[in-house]
Formats: sequence, structure tokens, C-alpha cells
Amino acid sequence: MLESIYKNRCPRCHGDITSNRLQNGEFCDKCMSEIKSFENCENLMFYEKFCKAKEKLEEFNDFFHSKTGNDLSDIQKMWAKRYFLDNSFALLAPTGIGKTTFGLLLSAFEKNSYIIFPTKLLVLQALERFKSWGIDVLAYTGKKQEKEKIKSGEYDILITTTQFLYKNREIINKDFKLVFVDDVDSILKSAKKIDDVLSLVGFSKEDIDEALRLIEKKEYEKLQEFQKKKKGNLIVSSATANPKSKRVLLFKYLLGFEISRPNLSLRNVIDSYDVEYSWQKSVEWIRRLGRGGLLFLPGNESKEKVYEYIEFLKKNSIKAYSYEEFEEKIEEFKKGECFFVGFASYKNPLARGIDLPEFIRYTLFVGVPKMEFRLSEDNYRSLYFILLSVYPYLLKNNILNEDEKIEFQKAIEFMKKYVFFSVLHPNVEKKLSEISQKIKKFIKKYENEIKNSPEISFDSEKLIVADITGYIQASGRSSRFYKGHLTKGLALTLVDNQKAFYSLKKRLSWFVKNEFVDINTLDLDEILKEIDESRKSEEKIALKTTFVVVESPTKAKTISEFFGKASRRVIEGVSVYEILSENRVLLISASIGHDFDLVHDEGVWGVKDKYIPIFHVLENKDKILDAFNLTSAEVEEVIIATDPDREGEKIAFDLTLNNKPYNFNIKRAEFHEITKYAFEEALNNLREVNKNWVAAQFLRRISDRWVGFKISQYLQKLLKNAHLSAGRVQTPVLRWICERTESLKEKIYVVRVSVSDVNFEFVFEDKQKAKEFFEKIDKVVIKKVSQEIENYIFTPFNTSALLKEAALKLRFSPQKTMKLAQELFESGFITYHRTDSIRISPLGEHIAKEYIKERFGSEFVKLRSFESSGGAHEAIRATSAMDANDLKSYLLMKNLNLTNEHIKLYDLIFRRFIASQMKEAVVKKEKFSLFDKEFEFLTEILEHGCDLVYEIEIKKVNEGEFKAKKEIFEKSKFTPFTYAEVIDTMKEKGIGRPSTYAITIEKLLERKYIIEKHGFLFATRLGFKVIDILDKSEYKEFVSEEFTAKLEELMDEIEEGKGDYKKELIKLFSLLF
Repeated sequence: MLESIYKNRCPRCHGDITSNRLQNGEFCDKCMSEIKSFENCENLMFYEKFCKAKEKLEEFNDFFHSKTGNDLSDIQKMWAKRYFLDNSFALLAPTGIGKTTFGLLLSAFEKNSYIIFPTKLLVLQALERFKSWGIDVLAYTGKKQEKEKIKSGEYDILITTTQFLYKNREIINKDFKLVFVDDVDSILKSAKKIDDVLSLVGFSKEDIDEALRLIEKKEYEKLQEFQKKKKGNLIVSSATANPKSKRVLLFKYLLGFEISRPNLSLRNVIDSYDVEYSWQKSVEWIRRLGRGGLLFLPGNESKEKVYEYIEFLKKNSIKAYSYEEFEEKIEEFKKGECFFVGFASYKNPLARGIDLPEFIRYTLFVGVPKMEFRLSEDNYRSLYFILLSVYPYLLKNNILNEDEKIEFQKAIEFMKKYVFFSVLHPNVEKKLSEISQKIKKFIKKYENEIKNSPEISFDSEKLIVADITGYIQASGRSSRFYKGHLTKGLALTLVDNQKAFYSLKKRLSWFVKNEFVDINTLDLDEILKEIDESRKSEEKIALKTTFVVVESPTKAKTISEFFGKASRRVIEGVSVYEILSENRVLLISASIGHDFDLVHDEGVWGVKDKYIPIFHVLENKDKILDAFNLTSAEVEEVIIATDPDREGEKIAFDLTLNNKPYNFNIKRAEFHEITKYAFEEALNNLREVNKNWVAAQFLRRISDRWVGFKISQYLQKLLKNAHLSAGRVQTPVLRWICERTESLKEKIYVVRVSVSDVNFEFVFEDKQKAKEFFEKIDKVVIKKVSQEIENYIFTPFNTSALLKEAALKLRFSPQKTMKLAQELFESGFITYHRTDSIRISPLGEHIAKEYIKERFGSEFVKLRSFESSGGAHEAIRATSAMDANDLKSYLLMKNLNLTNEHIKLYDLIFRRFIASQMKEAVVKKEKFSLFDKEFEFLTEILEHGCDLVYEIEIKKVNEGEFKAKKEIFEKSKFTPFTYAEVIDTMKEKGIGRPSTYAITIEKLLERKYIIEKHGFLFATRLGFKVIDILDKSEYKEFVSEEFTAKLEELMDEIEEGKGDYKKELIKLFSLLF
């Protein structure tokens, strides 16, 4: 075990504790000597509530088993633990998991409980269940004596309808330990009903009014005091409709959980198509596929068309009904005697509101799901969608001029804010009207260009595009949770519009990463068999309860959205997302980087006995760790999914140890891109924390602390400036910049000869010789010396290459590039951006292949893995086949915001990645002679390849005699360092790592040791002074290139399991102290 000490992290007394004790799930040495047994919860101090919750869970499980014959499932255990840890919450689970049974028996176990149902029928059903269990309850069924008992409080468990509570709140005088609401939708329809339920668990009318006032004023910290007034807990089933009242926020701020409609996007659907379209063809497919089909016409069709199609089916002996008759004819459908016809639109109830997993086997789209917009309509929302449809195409094909691009972008931004409001301010209305007229003019102006789009149908007045939302909603009806697992379904689209289908295919790959397959190539009998088997299976897949910790809130949100719209709880002020995957209940939260660092005032600057680090909790991180402890205690397993590098491994090490006393089942997940596929692969390939990586991080952090503090204090004392610092990485880099800045004093003289925009430069040390050469030049003779043919390829980016190219092409500083890349990574658009590798995985190759085939043709594909640079790490690449313009479209569709700078960096990464997987560009390289000096240029692209996406600079040079332009000037012999050159030098000399390249330069700028002018870096007087002092000091060795590079090598060896970090730290200690 890596020895370390954690300040104030003993679970029992909150004193100091060793890593060994935490690893074993124990308390500190002092506590372990004081307690005789973990069985007695009474003397466990801060840990007492966890111990009692565990005891209560065991008692409740026995009680549950005695009534049902079954133990609690994993998800029910999680709910029980959550409740026994004194939490209110919403039950997130599919039908058939046992939410109601859990709520009824928990109420019976707790005794002082109130159960609320939406209807009298459900009250009666619950009463019968309690009778079968032999449990006495008071259920209000309409009898006078029942009401009298309620008034007198003569009951342990009360059951009524929502409406009874609404009309009779004043006669219910108990403070309940538990209020269980079986259908929260019935509560959310009325402000009074919300207030009534909150009052049942201890909140007065004055509390509620004041809380609403604070919410309105966004004074959230004051609301935390109200949570202490809670006298009982509230458990509700999750909502099925989106609550609209602001009053619903009371549940979040008073009870710590949000009530919202969870939207699960899980689907196990084969997306297929048939290019042969006709109504008659749909009849053939219905007969082939059989019962259990929902039939969808495109959303731009009329209701009359639905009836016409139903009549057509009836004439072909197929009984079908409109979606409007669903409730009436549902029993016929369940028997396989009929079909329903609706529209492939998210607005249609057949596409979004049906949940019959046992009976719906497939969906048939009779025509591609489409949306239609008319220019003649004065409908702002329609015009907004027209704009979203045409703008990316016009942009991608360079059709718009610069002014029009700006105009379009401004229009989109303004309309996005206001088009979904039903009532508008007159000034906003006027502006929208002006924008609408401009849009119509733009569309008319570029009508012919739009008609050439591969994915937009346009005929002067009517624009048609694919409806991906309608398709995903409707096709998802055939794949739902049933008997604890996700059923398999089939979606078949009969293609009536090639442009719309092209758009649908493209967008499906963005949203669910699926690809359409030709149904005629499938083994349909086998697929239908699998579809039916998935519904017959009695085997329940146990939903494992899993807490996943990532580093950033953005990443937590991105991962939760892979599976739909998550519900959210707030624990100790920390957001925890909750969502269902196919086989897990996922709770996801963020550590927000490191939570621990070395103390300053113990041991030798935070290190005991030369190698044992003493860690303290960073400021404002206590609440995060407390929230993680509480959440870990609820679930079956904890997975630490921090970044895949040394720093991420150290965070995982800290969090594993500090959650072990609350959950012993903790694993590490590693993934290099934030995609659903990568996340699920990581969950299926869990590992332990890599102790070698953590040991290397220990060596890095402690050596940085010792060297940094020792030398910084020396500098601060000499220069009487407490803000100065130095370190083993930043000081060698500062020295290079000082040396280069000093060398700028050396001058040279350049004669530049220009012929047809091609420059030839001649350099002289002697000013007179340069002048003589310059004066002799009149006409010049350029001779071709040689030529050769070269195959030109690009490699994908690693960190140093990206930082260099972003500085050269985009003028981004390393700090800006890393910040933007971090945000692109966390949003799921690129792979991990701190890497030395240029390897491309098979998945990356597949993404590139699909894009290149579609854009340029199969002949331009040449896949390269660059495998020798390998390991688990990969190059920086895009995670899908979206180019920059596709990304803009995606962001508009999802209503997400990224800046133009994000888009520019993504474009650079995407194009370089795609270029690396394309065939070589064949180029001509020629050598020319001028005044006996030879110059080499790439002069012609003979065969296109990777140059089609990533530019190769070509110079057109002609032989012959020319009248030349000439100039002479003085300049420094050496050029100042650019960001790119510093990073190249760091990499070449083995100073720093991908994670430190940008931050090293940032520190030097912060300390004012260097300044940046026009992309060049110069040392300041202070920088020179610092280097001068350190180079004359006894500490010179510790800030040398050699020392730093050697230490980096040692870290690599330790990471590979070949070294001993303790020995290296002891050696370093003896040298420094």
C-alpha cells in the first residue's frame, strides 16, 4: 500500500487517518483502540448514522422477505439505504421493478406513514395488499367512521387519494416519518397540493412562502437553513409529465431532489430501410413482419391522409385504426388483431406516449419522417427551423459572403431566445418580423443553391427536411424496459425521398450512433425470433446500482445524457445525476478536479519521514467528499472514472480510499473519449487503481513541493518579494527564454530577392558584404537543379503537435488551446487531449472511413493506426464523423452553446484526423539555384489525397531570367521563442509532460518572468534576475535541464513498475536538506 496520511478524514472522529486504515475500511488508530466492536452503533460518533442505516436495511429486508418471499432487489436496497440515511427522493425505475411494493412495505415498516394514491381504485387495491400481508392500515374509502379515525389520529398507516388530502388537510394532524406519493403528477397540478404535501413533512405556510421568495431572489444559501425544519421524508414516484410551475423548485431546495420527467433514450432497435416505396409495399411488409406493429406516416402529411391510408389497409384485409382510437381499441391490438396509424412526429401521441413493451414489436415508417416549412407562413418558429436547416449547408459550401454569415448568425441567436414564447414584447415582435423578412429574401436569393443540397428538398415555397426527433421517438416504442430488461425492436423506413433519408441517416449517427441497414440484407427470421424471445424471457436483469465519479460537472452531465434526461438530487450542495442504463441505475457526480493536496505546515513541507505525504482537503471540497460518502453508502458499487493520466489516477486513489469505509466495492474505469460506446466499454472492463501511476505522481508532487518551496523561499528572501517562485520544470524553460532573448542582440543582414511572390533570402554576418551583394543584383537567373516525387501524409495530433499548430494557425496560446480542448473533450466531441500518442483506434479508423467515403469516395481512404506509438492512449481526434459545419448544425439542433474559438479548434483537430486516414498526396519537390545557393520548394500537387482536407503549401517557381524585386534589412540572428517552439523544446529535452506544457508557460507569464508580444515570448528583467541568482546558487543543480529530465525518466520507470519512489524521495531529501 502507498503510505499516506489524510487530515480529518477518519469516518468516526474526523481526526487524521492513514491510507492503510482507509484501504481496509477502518477508523484511525486512536478510534480502533477505543471501540471493541463494529456491531454497536452507539459509540461510532460521526459514523453512527451509516451503521444504523445498515442495521435498518437488514431489518427491513427481513420484514420485506417475510411479506413477499423475496429479498429486496439491488435498486430497492438503494432506495431503502437512501431513506434510512434521512433523504427524500423520487423513485426512478421502469415499470415492473417494484416501486409500489417497496413504498407500501417501507411505510408499514416505519409505521408512522401516509400513502397517497391518485384514485380510489388504487387505494382499494393497496388496502387488499395490506390485508393479504396481515398489516392493519386506515384507508379512506368514503365511510364516515374512517374520517373520524383520521381526525383522532387512530392509525399507524394512512392511505387516501390526492383529492382527499386536498379537501381535508386540516383534519390530518400527525407529523409523519414517511409520506409516500404513488403518482406525483396528481400532486403537481395544484399549488395547494404541493404545499399540502410539504406541510406533511414539517414545513409551515410561512416556510413555503419565504422559500419561494428566496428562490425568486436566487438566495440559495439561505435556503439551506430551511432544510433543517424537515420532520419526515417524502418519497414520490417520478413524474410522467414535465412540471411547469416554479413551485416545483421547492422540492429541490427544501428536500434536496428535483421532480422532473425522466426521459430515457435507451433503445435496442435495428434501424432498417427499403428503397422501394409504395403503400402496396407497406402491406407486403406488414404481412411479413406480423402483429405488434405501429405504422407511421411522415409528420408533414394531413390527418385525411391517415384515414385514406387506413382505408387502403382495410381494402387489403388489414384492420387498422387511427392513433385517436388507441384507448378504445387497445385490447384488439394486444391480441394482434389490428394496427395503429399515426404520424412520425414528437407531437403525436402514438410516437411519444405509448409504453406497451410486451406487444409493440416493430415500427413501420411509410415514408421518411419529415418536417415541412412554408415560406409564405408568418410563423417565427417555422422560419427559425428553416434557418437552422439551410444555414449549415450554405455555410459548408461557402455560398454566403462574410456579411451574410454574420447576419445569419445574429438572426439564429436572436430567434433562439424568443421564438418559443407565446407572448412577446412589442420591440421583440418588431425585431422578429424584420428578421423574418430578411430570411425570406435570403432563401429566395439562394433558391437554386439550396435545391442542390443533398438533404433539403425545396420548391420555392416549401422546404422539407428529415425529422430525426420524430423518428427516434417513434422507433423507440418497439424497445422498452420489460421484466427488468430492454426489449429488442425493429424500425423499417420505406424511402420516398432520398434527400430526407440522407439527412435522417446522417443525424441518426449523431444522436444514437446507429447506422441504417438495408432490410433485404438481414436474416429477418432470426431477427424476429430475437424480438419475440426478448419479450418471452422471464429472466430479469438485475439493475446494478452504481455511483460513477468523474472530474468535471460538464462531463457528468454529458455522460448522463447518453441515456436520456436524468433526474437530479442535491446532496450537501453537490449535484448527483440519476439515470437508467440498460443494466444499471447510474448515479453520476463530479469531483471538480483534485480534492486533496499536501499540507504546508507539517513534516517537511507536507511530507513525514522523508516519503509519507500528508494530505488535507482543499478549500470548499469537504461538502463534495461528504456527498460522495453518502452516495457511496447507497449503492452496490462505486466507479471512479477520472481522467486517464497520472493526475486522474491520483484523484482516483484519494477517492477510493476516502469512500472505502462506506462502500468496499470500488473500481477504476478508464476511457479516452466521452462517448456512450467508450463509457460502456470502460464499465465492462473495470480495474483497480494503478499504484505505479500513483507512486509516480507522489514522486512528482513531492519533488515539485520540495524543490519549489526550497528555491522559492531562497528567491523570496534575496529579492524581498513573497510572490516569487521557481520550480524544477519552469526554471529550465525560463532559462531557455532568457538565453534566446539575450541572443536577439546578435544581428545579421538579409537580402531578400522576390520573383513572382516567391522569396529567396541570403544571409550575411557582415553588413558591407550584404550591401555589396544587394547593389550587384539586377536581373536574376533561376535554374532548376533537381526534382523528386514525394508522397505526403499527415499524422494526427498529440498534445504538443496540437499546441504548436493551434499557435501557428489560430494564434491561440497553449493555455487557451488546452482550455478549449478540455471543454471539447468533456462535451464528448474529441478524445482525451493530454497524450503523447498518435495512435488511431479501430473505432477512429471507422469514423474516418465513413466520412471520407461519403465526402470524397472510397479511393481516398487509406487507414493508418500509427500503432507503434500506442498503448491505451490515442491521438487527439474527433469522436464522430461531424465536420465543423456538421457540429454547428448539431449544436443548433441540441440548443447547445460553444464559441467560435471552440469550433475553430475542433475544425483543426477534425481535419488533421481525417487527413491522417486519407491516401497520400503526391507532390513534386524541386530544388532551384540562385546565385549558387540552392532552395527547395513543394511546387505542384500531382495527385490529390490528404491535401483535400489539410492544406499543403505549394510555391510556383519558374526557371529563367527575371527582373527581381529586392530589399535589404537588418534583423536579429535568432528569432524570439514562440509558444510552439517552447513546447517543441520541452518535448525534445524531456522536460514536462502533455499535462504541464501549457501550465508551465502560464506560470512564467503570471510571475512576470516573461511577456508575450505578437505571439513571441521574451524574458523580463525580473526573469533574467531570477535565472542569474539561481545559476550562482547552490541550488543550480535542481533547476537544471538534466535534473528535471532525469526525474521525468524516473517517474516513467516507476509508472512502469521498474523503480521505487521511496528510494528516490529519500535520495532527493538527502540532497536538499
